[in-house]
Amino acid sequence: MVAAVAGSCSKLQEKTVFTLTATLSPQEGLLTRSIIADTGTGIATTWEVGDYIWVSYEDIHSNSEARGIVTAVDGSGNATVSVELTDPKDGGSVLFGFPYKHWKEGKGLQEEVQRGTLADINENFMAVYGNGTLSVSGSSVTIPAGVTMGADNCIWKLSFTDGTTDITNKINQLVISFGPYDEYTVEPWYPYPDAIYVSLYPQYDSPVTITARTYPTTYSTSKASITLVEGKFYCSEGLVLTAL
Repeated sequence: MVAAVAGSCSKLQEKTVFTLTATLSPQEGLLTRSIIADTGTGIATTWEVGDYIWVSYEDIHSNSEARGIVTAVDGSGNATVSVELTDPKDGGSVLFGFPYKHWKEGKGLQEEVQRGTLADINENFMAVYGNGTLSVSGSSVTIPAGVTMGADNCIWKLSFTDGTTDITNKINQLVISFGPYDEYTVEPWYPYPDAIYVSLYPQYDSPVTITARTYPTTYSTSKASITLVEGKFYCSEGLVLTAL
């Protein structure tokens, strides 16, 4: 029995590891990159060397995952990514996802509690991705058509008043609801911020209810219709909330 097992193991083929160097290009006008900063008139973004990228690809057997890393950034916003692929399939599909935690650990925009900051969104909730097709030739693997990264989410910046006074930095929980199965929960960490940033999936002509909790008051406001497009930044300052 031992000899039979040893004999069968000797027939296994060694796996071949390829190093893929790919360029991730931002889709014009979309929030697709790593460092995020509020300029006062919008959001400025750029890749950063050292960013981890989640990679899912077809290999010659089925599908595999890998972790890529940004090795260079140019002046046009393109990132060069290096990643090792084991037995990639010629003509197989490949997907790049950022941030790594969102794609690898399933950090869902609705399932997880957000913290209301750009730093938290950048680390967990940006939902940026791009697809490509692998070309394997000899000992090299490339993506001839390149990869364009687009965002599946948008960012909404919010601040609130009670009709008289700004109460944003008193809010310990914010719930944005587009229906019973489409909710986003934000629980800022102390010290509470003067503006709350939320990463959301697109909405098209949807009713929305916003509920904010302070201690000891709960506030709310509703709007009959709102449209939020993926890859865009929205700012609603001084929204008036009504105490319940």
